[in-house]
Amino acid sequence: MDKFPQKYYGVVRNGFIEILGGCPWPDGTEVVVKVLTDDAIAQNPTWAEVFKEVTGKAEGLPVDYSENHDHYLHGHPKKTPKEDD
Repeated sequence: MDKFPQKYYGVVRNGFIEILGGCPWPDGTEVVVKVLTDDAIAQNPTWAEVFKEVTGKAEGLPVDYSENHDHYLHGHPKKTPKEDD
């Protein structure tokens, strides 16, 4: 097992990569750098974007399904309806 975590963050300053929080490795340690750009971030869609084609499409579910999905999926007790004050 590696003795260091797998992911560190850093910034480029004056042409060098500065590891945020300090560098735990000895001089000469080889590393792989993945550049995080706006384009890279844009390629990772939100969950809403991933499921937009199926959101709201389910039919035949009980009217309280969103509140009691654990009951219908796993057999947990139903939640009691909340009363408005």
